[in-house]
Amino acid sequence: MIKLFKVATILSITLLISACGTTNIPVGTNPQLDADAGILVFGLSPNYRIHLTRGGTENNTWNRPHLDVPEINVNPEKGYIVVKARRTSGSQALGVSLIFPEGRTYGPCQGADSPTFVVMPGVVNYAGDLNYAFDDGGLRYALTLDENKVRTFLDENYPKFTDKLVVQPMTIMKTNSNFCAAKTITIQMPSK
Repeated sequence: MIKLFKVATILSITLLISACGTTNIPVGTNPQLDADAGILVFGLSPNYRIHLTRGGTENNTWNRPHLDVPEINVNPEKGYIVVKARRTSGSQALGVSLIFPEGRTYGPCQGADSPTFVVMPGVVNYAGDLNYAFDDGGLRYALTLDENKVRTFLDENYPKFTDKLVVQPMTIMKTNSNFCAAKTITIQMPSK
């Protein structure tokens, strides 16, 4: 297992933003794909809400944006995240910016290993499976890849997706992040 996240205090604006959500594609539907969008599918357990945020990549490092405005903010259904997403370019990826287990907020600290995702347009991108667990006071994850399992899931729930499936494994990158940095707030008192 790889240690990824530590708990940190979040500004209230992040909590307000995290209340907005993305929904999984409804079972049985077949959204239109084009040159700018693909379907991202990955397993997630336990059933934690997760934020994926678009950030630049350079030298195997994902640059987590300073303000967490998630492109994808969703809970898994039937063990999977199934969402339509804008394509990524060679210099950007979607990365796990926050995860919300048991009412707490975790995010990657500076230098932490973080899963990142590439979305190719016009196809169903299977990125693998993320399995989270608490260990030594931190949140850890393990990655697996089971193409047969995801094909069975798609056949049962999204049969029109199966023939468009492309295995696009998530990549572990170091994170450039100020999420866990100490924050100083200056308060000025009125003079008398």
